Amino acid sequence: MNLKYEREYTITTNLLDKNDYLKPSSILDFCQHIAGEHADMLDCGFDPFIKKGYIWVVVRNFIEIVKQIKNLKKVRLVTYALNPQFVEMPRDVEIYSGDTLLYKVRMVWMIIDIKNNTIVNPKEAPNFFIEGKGLFERRIKKLPSIDFNLLELYRNQDITYSMLDHNGHMNNTRYLEIFLDKFKDNNGKYFLTYQVEYLKQCFENECLTTYSYEVENEKYLIGYKDNEIRFIIKGTY
Repeated sequence: MNLKYEREYTITTNLLDKNDYLKPSSILDFCQHIAGEHADMLDCGFDPFIKKGYIWVVVRNFIEIVKQIKNLKKVRLVTYALNPQFVEMPRDVEIYSGDTLLYKVRMVWMIIDIKNNTIVNPKEAPNFFIEGKGLFERRIKKLPSIDFNLLELYRNQDITYSMLDHNGHMNNTRYLEIFLDKFKDNNGKYFLTYQVEYLKQCFENECLTTYSYEVENEKYLIGYKDNEIRFIIKGTY
């Protein structure tokens, strides 16, 4: 059993932003793909789990930008799963250009029972976890809610067909695109970290109302459906 999995990806121009850096959504696309491949190798990927009535759901993504390189042609990803933290199952991804570390990513997953819409004990997954803290000394905790009175209305956001994944809800990589539509790159001052908190799935034809909040070197985007928070995104400079 290979507890670490590594593979190389080719970069195409559509994966880069207007300044020729790898887009945050592209980073998560690669991470999602390699996580799926590794899970398949460990016999706990989409197909084996759906037969049990289970799906993997990502509840949190954290990206730390170590170094930005323009016009990347290839990247090498290394991934491994860490010991569960209660019902959360963290997976780290290291992204390199050659031997240069560019991005550190932590994806936090849970297993959901589709029929009952309940969280499944991590023991239902094979024991493929690596000991240790992984890429980050601290646990990547859930983002706190922000007082609604502090928020500024941004815009309504329709969830469209092209945003969906094979689970039928909005793909986790698309949220950062909405965030950057609001905050952009601030004239070349790029974010150093991103955290996306997925509080409830978003489905086709739903319309969310998004709000922003800014304090010092932090920017937030929060998505509401009626009075319910669906996601929170935080970027730090």
